Amino acid sequence: MKFFILKNGVCLVIGTLLTMWVVECVCNQRGYEAVGGEWLITPIILLLVNFSRKFEKKGLVLFSELILKVKKHKKIEIE
Repeated sequence: MKFFILKNGVCLVIGTLLTMWVVECVCNQRGYEAVGGEWLITPIILLLVNFSRKFEKKGLVLFSELILKVKKHKKIEIE
């Protein structure tokens, strides 16, 4: 648990602050308190960051090579 908090601390802080702000805005707009999609901001941020880290480790090199080939107008060969 401690490693998770250290690894994702910035995302947790940003997600929590953003959630607090959005919940306040939505409650003021609605006129009452309710649970809606605004409570999913922090988990969605964590999912996106973790997916991007996995994509960076596994697929970013192949994707960047594909982009370079497209920019040079070479024939794209998929292995």
